[in-house]
Amino acid sequence: MGRTTPTVRQKIDAITFELSKMGALMSVEDRDLFNSLLSLGRLHAPEVNFSAVNTETGYLMSIIFELFKMIRDNKSVG
Repeated sequence: MGRTTPTVRQKIDAITFELSKMGALMSVEDRDLFNSLLSLGRLHAPEVNFSAVNTETGYLMSIIFELFKMIRDNKSVG
């Protein structure tokens, strides 16, 4: 029997794919930065999975959290 419920990682990949369509309409410079931003959403997939937080919320919180760390550490996104 196959798995019928997508995993958190699969849901995050689907969110990233959908948002990448928006990035495809951006300038090359903005697209690179946008893709870097989207990749931040994957960094905390295990935490999202084990906490049972809504996947979309966890994805956005992961991006916000990583951006907050970059601001704190005075680092650039790209």
